Amino acid sequence: MEIHIMSWMMDIFFICTLHILYKKVLGVRFQNKFLLILGWVICFLSWNICSYLLDDYPLVNGLCTLIINYFVLHFLYVGNLRIKMILVFVVVVLGFIAEVITVFLMTVMGININEQGENKNNYMYIGNAFSKILWFIFVKVITIISRREKQIKISLTEWMEIFIVPIGSLTIFYVVAKDNYLEITVSKLIVFAVLFLINVLTYYVYQKIQFHAEELLDKELIKQQNEYYKARYADTQEQWLKLKKIRHDMKNNYVLELSYLDKGKYEELRNFYIKAIGNLDNQEYVIHTGHIGIDSIINFKIEAAKELKIEIKKEVQVGSEIKINNEDINVLLGNLFDNAIEAVRKLPYEKREIIFKLHSDNTAVFFQISNTFSGKLNKDNKKEIITTKTDKENHGFGLKTIKAIVKKYDGKIVLEQQEDMFEVKVFLYM
Repeated sequence: MEIHIMSWMMDIFFICTLHILYKKVLGVRFQNKFLLILGWVICFLSWNICSYLLDDYPLVNGLCTLIINYFVLHFLYVGNLRIKMILVFVVVVLGFIAEVITVFLMTVMGININEQGENKNNYMYIGNAFSKILWFIFVKVITIISRREKQIKISLTEWMEIFIVPIGSLTIFYVVAKDNYLEITVSKLIVFAVLFLINVLTYYVYQKIQFHAEELLDKELIKQQNEYYKARYADTQEQWLKLKKIRHDMKNNYVLELSYLDKGKYEELRNFYIKAIGNLDNQEYVIHTGHIGIDSIINFKIEAAKELKIEIKKEVQVGSEIKINNEDINVLLGNLFDNAIEAVRKLPYEKREIIFKLHSDNTAVFFQISNTFSGKLNKDNKKEIITTKTDKENHGFGLKTIKAIVKKYDGKIVLEQQEDMFEVKVFLYM
């Protein structure tokens, strides 16, 4: 009876591990946890019935297990057929690797894995428990690596947690069972159950911590976006006041022009037009792409760069309408220009230069911002660029924000350093 209880415990632990993997890769189909639990209960019962009926036919038993596993994926988790088939294959491969490592470990510990007769089941439960915990390590590694997509830094403590808890569990398992592998007692079952529970609970505790860290990052990004919106709102108000002044001046100019015409003072009228045309020629060239988000943020940043005596060179070729969210463009280009301006303003006036390029067609848009810089970049131990500002707790989110937006549009970002010129190239699909 104790062997059956041990087997059921390992099946439940394995189901928890599979759920962690499937939820991370695919996402659950039902928000109702009762339906999710019911589906896995049916899976658990089906596995055990197949194992009981097909114990003498391991290949057929294995095939039935795969079929049941696929039905669980199909009904309980979202995703297309190809991804689910790949996931089933990954489960089989990782399970095989875990069993090979288990056989090696048991051989090293002096356990006779070829034992026959009544002791066979006792040795099997040892190997099964070892392989399930190794499989759990694999799943934890997959889930934590996937966090890199969100630009969440993975600390050394988290990497240690991945291995220390499961390996510690294996060590305790070995110490408890080593005196008599062939005897499965109630006390041993309690210890093993607690070990399985600790592994699952520590994973979910760390998941909560990670989720909290991601929430803090999202809040910081939202805060940064709000700061941009605030700046754009102030700029819009300023532009509106300028437009009102222009409208008022135009009315006065029309009155003056009409007076010149009525009195036949054509020479004065001619000089008035020459002066007006000269003022227009001296005005700063503004970018006009037809996309309000791009036009507003770039012209705003050009004006800011002009105040710092930074030379801006522009190359714009718009082949079609740019269909990208205004807020995303505002934050993306705002961050790119801010980073460039921050680097350039440290240089002497004669070396301050920013080059902006924009190209678009019916399907995609390409941005490039190049700027001169001192030739030295701040990088962390992963060779990733970090902020040069002293207040690193409240800065350094710019590049993370850019990468998040690029990912949203299935795009690509390339950072290049060429002597004293730093380039950021961004490609987005519309």
